[in-house]
Amino acid sequence: TLEDVHRNGRFVTTLDTFSLVLCNGWTHRKRLQEAPVGPSEEDGFTDIALDLTDPFSLRVSPWPFSRDCVEATARGRRIPREPFDSDEDLHAALRDAPLFEMTYPLMPG
Repeated sequence: TLEDVHRNGRFVTTLDTFSLVLCNGWTHRKRLQEAPVGPSEEDGFTDIALDLTDPFSLRVSPWPFSRDCVEATARGRRIPREPFDSDEDLHAALRDAPLFEMTYPLMPG
């Protein structure tokens, strides 16, 4: 149904926002609006407060998960923050950068 599409879209947006806050260290993103709070549309939506307590931990309130703590893992490559002279230089930096993995705890706020 259209309601299911909307709910699933909000679910993806919620988890995507969690990952963006953690991976980018966004301290300005303090609230997420209309996050799904349960597995069905009868459970509704709520606003969620986000608190990046340190560069690697996110407190979430109200807690939307059924577990006491959730760990999120990000895999990627780190490249220099300086501008690249060309697309080829960017692609070379991505190709040559070592892979890394980080695990971030999400905790009830």
